Amino acid sequence: MRIGINTFVWVSPFSTESIGLVRKVKDFGFDVFEMACEEPARIDVGAVKAALDETGLGAIVCGVFGPDRDLSSDDAQTRPAT
Repeated sequence: MRIGINTFVWVSPFSTESIGLVRKVKDFGFDVFEMACEEPARIDVGAVKAALDETGLGAIVCGVFGPDRDLSSDDAQTRPAT
């Protein structure tokens, strides 16, 4: 079994500026780094991958959606925003 922790514990939104959390998660003994992806444009995927490779952590990405970004919305105008 692998145990992970979500970036929401420390920061919202996660961004490249928060990349130091990768090391913190590793130092706490977790196996998986779960990134809450609220604003994808604020995340340098290459830099995150390099940090994950350096620590050996696995990764999970979870999308963060509010009421205006709802795939299951009855409002046809809301669904495309996701």
